[in-house]
Amino acid sequence: MKILSRILRRLNILCIRFTDDGGEVFSVAMYTFDKGKPVFKEIKPLPDPAVEKGALEKAPLVAVVSGKGVITKDAAAGNIAKTVTSDPATFLWTISGDRISFVRRTGLTAATERLKDTGIVPLYIECLPGENDETMAEVVERFASEHLDWRRLSKPSVEGSSLASLVAGRLMLPVLGVLLVALLANFMVSPRVNGRFQEATATLAALRKTSSAGVETDRRRQAAIEEFSHKLPHGAATLSDVIGAVVPEKIVLGELGIAPVTKALEAGKPLVQNRDVITIVGETTVSEAIAQFTTTLAELSLGTVRLASVQQDRERSVLIFRIEITL
Repeated sequence: MKILSRILRRLNILCIRFTDDGGEVFSVAMYTFDKGKPVFKEIKPLPDPAVEKGALEKAPLVAVVSGKGVITKDAAAGNIAKTVTSDPATFLWTISGDRISFVRRTGLTAATERLKDTGIVPLYIECLPGENDETMAEVVERFASEHLDWRRLSKPSVEGSSLASLVAGRLMLPVLGVLLVALLANFMVSPRVNGRFQEATATLAALRKTSSAGVETDRRRQAAIEEFSHKLPHGAATLSDVIGAVVPEKIVLGELGIAPVTKALEAGKPLVQNRDVITIVGETTVSEAIAQFTTTLAELSLGTVRLASVQQDRERSVLIFRIEITL
């Protein structure tokens, strides 16, 4: 109830008093809600309800009737209450405490038709047992406690539809304000987000391209290695193990080339290599170690062993040699 009362904020009570000469006098009592409780604001005469139609429609409207034709009795006296409540087509009644106030519906025809002509439709009509602040407060309290409920808004009734329309009207401006703020925030942030998104997209595309190129390069290298290995008279791993096992302790092996490449790699061109040759490059401080290594390689019967070159590095005092094995 408190949430609905804070949304609606106001309540209008349309007072219809029947005069002795058969006429009606209209007035409107306005209430505001403070922390869910109705608080009286003001009451003013309403000579022409059509003039105040706009103001009346901005808040829930409840009508109360009093004056000539409205009878108030003790609800426990006799069979009055039972007689009245058993005939809703004839009587309109309100029970408040131990009193029952009622009026014949035929007496309301002129007033309701006048309101209908002006387009004013109260949520419901009650009988007011007296014209004082206490009885009016009872009506307001009853409305706030019994009718300001979310379940009543969802019911397919005139009252539920009217309350739902009022709540929607109250919420429209705040909701539009929130949407406007969201749109402005989106307008301010969107260029920055789009810029970062485009940068991230470009970076991702570059990474994918680089990754694809790397995968393709690795694939080509693996294919070349497999191709080399299959075309050698012995497996490359086997040859490496055999040669490595006979390297003298005084020799530092720097290079072992099995089917070495004889021409620099060029994109789009086949690899040129000498498939029948193994090259061995190393260094030592003892010349006898080179001779020993050459002799041992010849004994392995891998092919023709030839000492291709021996050079002296005077700065480091080492001999750099190159051995070639023709398979």
